[in-house]
Amino acid sequence: MQARDYQELDRWIDVLTPSYGKLSFLAKGVRQLKSKRISALQPGSIIAFSWLEYGETKLITEVSLKSQLSPINPQLAVLRDFLAILEIISYISLENIEQMDLYDGTISILEIMKTKPQTYPRGLIRSELQKLLASQGIQLPYTSPADSVSELVESVTQRPIRSFAYLRL
Repeated sequence: MQARDYQELDRWIDVLTPSYGKLSFLAKGVRQLKSKRISALQPGSIIAFSWLEYGETKLITEVSLKSQLSPINPQLAVLRDFLAILEIISYISLENIEQMDLYDGTISILEIMKTKPQTYPRGLIRSELQKLLASQGIQLPYTSPADSVSELVESVTQRPIRSFAYLRL
């Protein structure tokens, strides 16, 4: 879901899992130029991985990319919506609690974004996101159908989306 740089060569990775909800892992050495794991640990990646626990720290030991769900549409609006969806999923997901419905719903929305690049289905994505939020017990404010996915996310989180302030039009 999200990645944060840590020290010179490491990165904290937030992962949404069907069995454990949101988990944070330290990926050592992933920011090195020759790292083989960097592409698998990008937002929107479906990965298979293993980890070790050192006290409170979970350390990723092995990772392989199963699928990449980041959008292939080069439009700025698509990228903004993709990042907004990942941000709200990170915001509403719980740690160490099974969240299969949230996981499956997130994958479904991201697959729609990726598989329909020619005609970006913003209305369909927005309605699927609203259904997913409602299934998680999130009260949605009244918004008109013309509102963007980003505006929906900002209204639910009640703060500006921090992951892409530089992408504002």
